[in-house]
Amino acid sequence: MKANKAGRVAENILADVMRGVGLTFRRQVPMGIGIFQRPIKADFVVTNLVEFPDGLAIESKWQDSPGSVDEKFPYVVETIQKCYRLPGIVIVFGGYCRLGALEYLQARCDGQRLIAVYRLEEFISWGLRAEKRDLTPRLFSIDEVSL
Repeated sequence: MKANKAGRVAENILADVMRGVGLTFRRQVPMGIGIFQRPIKADFVVTNLVEFPDGLAIESKWQDSPGSVDEKFPYVVETIQKCYRLPGIVIVFGGYCRLGALEYLQARCDGQRLIAVYRLEEFISWGLRAEKRDLTPRLFSIDEVSL
């Protein structure tokens, strides 16, 4: 499978996971100008987290065979830390990062711009536990309804 197609499939899987754990999100959200002076987008921005009321950017990194996705990790770190208008996390899945690549990413988390790096199963646990805001539009409160 070509890298672009595999990446889209992985993003669709991640979108299903996020829906499953109760996260609301937008896809391909403009984040500003990148380190190479070109417009950049986050794969996702989660919009219903109490801890991140302005949103949390998510980058999806899929590698299901030996390849070069982990060679792009320094770019991902620098872009999130210096260019994104929102804090971000990276989700790494597929099972084929080089030895030390995931640890490299995790060591660069600063708690302010690059919040965390998760494997998919860790992200699922985090997503289930994260406090979410109710974004359901309401015309009136339940207390205002008389039966």
